[in-house]
Amino acid sequence: MGNIVGRILTSIGALGTSVVPYLADWNKQHNFGPGFSAHARLHATESVFTSTGMGLIALWLIWKRPQQDWATRRNVAALIPILHWGTYNLAALVPTTSVDDDERKVPRLFGVLPVNLVAQNLIALVTAIGYWLDVRGR
Repeated sequence: MGNIVGRILTSIGALGTSVVPYLADWNKQHNFGPGFSAHARLHATESVFTSTGMGLIALWLIWKRPQQDWATRRNVAALIPILHWGTYNLAALVPTTSVDDDERKVPRLFGVLPVNLVAQNLIALVTAIGYWLDVRGR
């Protein structure tokens, strides 16, 4: 069945994967802002829906009963938020991309770290810790 603290932390990462994109992107400053072309809006909106689906799949894998093949389900459930949020770090390194919107700069933690990357990395980190606790508890 796994370590309950590990499962809860992994669930927090899955919930963050489902909810945070709506909070951050489903608004007039982002997905529905005047700076987005219809095609960019299509991709941004698809990303929100995909994130929601991935998070829900991860939750189902974590809490589904019976617990047969728990290791595979746990691995996939943990990899979903880690892959989804962790790859923003790679995307931020690609030329012509930015963590900031064209019309406004994202607030910085300690004046340096973009809060959106901090939040995304926290979701991935909490998930990784949950995964590690579950593996260690077996």
